[in-house]
Amino acid sequence: LRARGWAEAVVTDGPAPAAHAWPDGLVRAAPPPAATRSLTGAGDVFVAAHLVAREDGHDPHRALARALATTAHHIAREDP
Repeated sequence: LRARGWAEAVVTDGPAPAAHAWPDGLVRAAPPPAATRSLTGAGDVFVAAHLVAREDGHDPHRALARALATTAHHIAREDP
């Protein structure tokens, strides 16, 4: 995606490591283990948490970690 002109790109792959590429580099991070109860809304939660973290001034490393942690919490929660 970066080669195609995108300034930044974030790619997830379920329980596999996610990646965030930006002009200064690439960071990969594995999601924390989570007891999956529901995947409904997981992508939306990830994107929202990542955007909020970036808006709050977090670098790509911290934003990716925060989004993965927030998503893990979301998919493991008891209430639908």
